[in-house]
Amino acid sequence: MRAPPPHPQRFAAGPRIVVPTRTLYAVVFSLAYASVLASLPVDAFIDRENYLSYAGRSDIILERSRALGWLVMLFNEPAWLYLNILIGTYLPAEGTLRVIIFGSALALSMTTFALCRRNVIWASVFLLVPMVLKNNVIHLRQGVGIAVFITGYHLRHRAVGKGLMAVSGFVHASFFIIGFIGTVIWCMDIARLSARGKVVIATLSFVALGTVVIVIAGFLGARQAEVYEDFDLSGSGFGFVFWLLLMAVFLSSGRAFLARHTFPIAIVGFYIATYFTVPFTARVLESGMVLILVASLDLTGWRKPTFLAMIVTLSLAFYASRIGEPWLGWGAPF
Repeated sequence: MRAPPPHPQRFAAGPRIVVPTRTLYAVVFSLAYASVLASLPVDAFIDRENYLSYAGRSDIILERSRALGWLVMLFNEPAWLYLNILIGTYLPAEGTLRVIIFGSALALSMTTFALCRRNVIWASVFLLVPMVLKNNVIHLRQGVGIAVFITGYHLRHRAVGKGLMAVSGFVHASFFIIGFIGTVIWCMDIARLSARGKVVIATLSFVALGTVVIVIAGFLGARQAEVYEDFDLSGSGFGFVFWLLLMAVFLSSGRAFLARHTFPIAIVGFYIATYFTVPFTARVLESGMVLILVASLDLTGWRKPTFLAMIVTLSLAFYASRIGEPWLGWGAPF
């Protein structure tokens, strides 16, 4: 009598690994996003000469800062310098910049998709918003800081996550302000203040910081004190009005939304409170932009389409107005 044929599953190759379509899309988009940005001409954009100098001379810059004292060195973004030194040990200056751009863009993109959960289309749109995209095109140091911070923000391992968020301030100084905002929120949560009390305390704190931040930066020897010392604050006021309107959308969303997204809302609040007093307040807004955009996906009713429509319209208007300029206005002057 012949033996029965073996069960067909006995010789199976093992369990099938099924990759969700959204995950596959996020990985492919992120790799393409980072690859395109890293492959752009290294010397074609604003401030690239300065970044090439960092890539080739960060060891010298670090020694000069250290010679002025450890305090000065700590508040002149040493983590950025060490990153350039590390990569520059193995690659020339141009290669160093390409690796930095690719790594920060990839980390930013993957984390944005993770934070947006199932909204892969909106995650893709957010990564193309000018205030997000520019940080991996012309503000490379800030782009690295954002990638480090948002990765730490997303990590479930709280100790590692908080460590990365702390390190981001030593990559780009705007994250010291972000850290201050987070500390204010934490203190208010500990004190169990009412929603109205939080708004009042946060506003007063931001206004107070705005009046002394340049003085503090000068005392600590931060490079921003000299860069922004004579900065002209007489702008059109468009940014103030635009984000004041979006802030109103946030504040109309109820206590549950405000409790879940206090941090990004507070970043917008800092921008509004210091618009006329702090010359680099837009940089702080840009550093928290991804978290602000992600929070908007949790809005309900008319608020979500209103917020997103305003962001998309502003982005399209920005690109449309710069179509005739080199690299959409981000090109280096020749």
